[in-house]
Amino acid sequence: MVVIGRNFGVTLRATNWLDRVAELRADTRGALLVEYSVLIGVVAIAGSLGLVLVGLALVHSFDFIRGLLLCPIP
Repeated sequence: MVVIGRNFGVTLRATNWLDRVAELRADTRGALLVEYSVLIGVVAIAGSLGLVLVGLALVHSFDFIRGLLLCPIP
């Protein structure tokens, strides 16, 4: 049984657990939010890992170049 509520959505009212499972499977509200949250999370983790890898390479390169520039013997 589905009852339309005042909260701009659908209020689910199930009489047994099988009906409740069927209603939950049919309820797709929030699916887009979850999809975008997972997508943003994956992109953020990939970006941070790439930044760490590139950052370490840049630090090592900077130390090497700084050592060459400050070397007393040309």
